[in-house]
Amino acid sequence: QLLILASPELKQDRILKAIVFQYNPHTSELLFDLSFFKKDKNSALAAVLQHSGALEHATPELKADKDVVLAAVSQAGWALEFASPELKADKEVVLAAVSQYGWALEYASECFQDDDDVVRAAVTQAGQMLGYAPERLQDDPEVVRAAVAQDPKAIQYASDRIRNNPQLLQESEQA
Repeated sequence: QLLILASPELKQDRILKAIVFQYNPHTSELLFDLSFFKKDKNSALAAVLQHSGALEHATPELKADKDVVLAAVSQAGWALEFASPELKADKEVVLAAVSQYGWALEYASECFQDDDDVVRAAVTQAGQMLGYAPERLQDDPEVVRAAVAQDPKAIQYASDRIRNNPQLLQESEQA
């Protein structure tokens, strides 16, 4: 809070900005012009490694930079929300995001809502994501087992065939 009283020159000091951002990324934007984080790839990488939400404040070019976005979503999958549309359609980026935070599937390109690998990764992290899976995956014993292992309540989203025959889940586990 003392930084509010800092001189304009001190508030422009690049090293001070980096230190403040490192310790408190939420309030630092209110105190400083953080445009240097928005333009420079190395600064953006450092910023998203400290706080994945920094991706929200990056330039469109950096939101489209695969290295920057992967660094962010690998730590906090929800940061996929701020990625460029092109990277929301990149399977490697989406898998990294949903493997860290299953609900990130909501931010992924629609083409991944029906992708076996992506949905499996999502339900492994957040079993409730089974409710958003296509019917064919809600009827897949392996996918349902992964979802239920993460959250037993996810069984409600399984197909009738699986809910009415729990032995299917046991058989897929033994296979």
